Amino acid sequence: MRAKGKFIVFLRILLLIAACVAATVVLVFPLWKFSTSAPRIYTAVVLILLAAFILYFIIQKILSKKRK
Repeated sequence: MRAKGKFIVFLRILLLIAACVAATVVLVFPLWKFSTSAPRIYTAVVLILLAAFILYFIIQKILSKKRK
């Protein structure tokens, strides 16, 4: 592999790392800010979302068994 090809691979890896860091900051910072500024509301929201996901999977399981 030539030096130019290795450099391009290095830049792609560096860009991927930068994209991962940027995505992490975009996702984590608002959640952290929300959890530190309003912990009770954050807890309620997280519990409601968790309950909704669990309920969704239970309903999906029931519907898939009815179809069979």
